[in-house]
Amino acid sequence: MHKEISPNQNQPNMFNRFSFWIWGTIVLQWFTAVLHSIGQFLAPEPESMDEKEKMLIDLMANFKKDFGVGYVRSTDDFVFALGISFTLFCLFAGFVNWWLYKKRISAEVWRGLLVIQIVIFGITFLTMHFYTFLPPVVCTGLIFLFSIGAYISSRKKA
Repeated sequence: MHKEISPNQNQPNMFNRFSFWIWGTIVLQWFTAVLHSIGQFLAPEPESMDEKEKMLIDLMANFKKDFGVGYVRSTDDFVFALGISFTLFCLFAGFVNWWLYKKRISAEVWRGLLVIQIVIFGITFLTMHFYTFLPPVVCTGLIFLFSIGAYISSRKKA
């Protein structure tokens, strides 16, 4: 017969479970990638802009600088490339976490990976906080917090 364990007896609550935190991290990383990729293709509404903003948008899209060796790019081109890089960064992190979770690696390896992830997403969160707007700040902040939760709960996994 199976012995059932009541929630009060030796069973960690949801916030102590490694799988809760790592799946939260993975889902947030993928969600952030999807949200950011959608945002890459949304154009600002021209009727909601004043004349200076319209001029800025026009210059960002149409003023191109020659960087030599055939590279002639606008500011929009750079912003788009950086945005795609952030999307791919989040997708990569989510897939690495998913793959390693699927492979059931040791708690020691998880802790090493999660320390790296905490540092990288911590820096990303601070950068987003000082240089962007609310959605990327919230998304990277949640990824950072869930990575910390996964790290703390990984000590209980060993």
